[in-house]
Amino acid sequence: MKLKEYVLNSVSLILALVFSTNLQAQTEKGYILEGEIAGLKGIAKLYLCVHTGDTVARTIAKNGKFSFRGKLENDGNVYFIKLDTLILREKSRAIWLMNKKMEVWSSLTKWPEIEVTGSDAQDDYKAFSKLKKDAKLMGTDRDSLYKKFIETH
Repeated sequence: MKLKEYVLNSVSLILALVFSTNLQAQTEKGYILEGEIAGLKGIAKLYLCVHTGDTVARTIAKNGKFSFRGKLENDGNVYFIKLDTLILREKSRAIWLMNKKMEVWSSLTKWPEIEVTGSDAQDDYKAFSKLKKDAKLMGTDRDSLYKKFIETH
C-alpha cells in the first residue's frame, strides 16, 4: 500500500511540475523581431518606436543584422524601426508586431520600404492595403471595401 501511495504522489508531483513549467513558458512568451538591413556596415544603433516616436526597445546592428526582443501588452500594434540619425533620419514603414517570432528585411537603398514575415497582423495590413489600392483603381466605394475585407478575414 505504501508503494502505491508513493508512486501516486510521485506521479502527481511530476505532473504538477510539468504543468507549471508549461504554464510559465506560455506566460513568458514575447516577440522576437530579427532582421537584416543590406548595406548597413559595422555597428549601428536601431530603435523600435511607436507612432508618437517614443522608443520602446533598442538594439545594436552588426553588419546589418539585428534582433529586438520583448513582450507586447497587445498583439497587432504598429511600430517603426529608426536607424541612428547619422545613417538615416527616416523611420521604416509600419510594422504590426505580435508576440511571436518575426523577421524583417530591407536595404539602405530601399529604406523605408521593408518586408516583414511572421506577423498575421502585418499580413492582414498588406492584404487590406492591396484591396484598398485595387478598389481605388476599380472605383469601388469604401463601405464595399471594408465589407469584402471583413468577409475574407
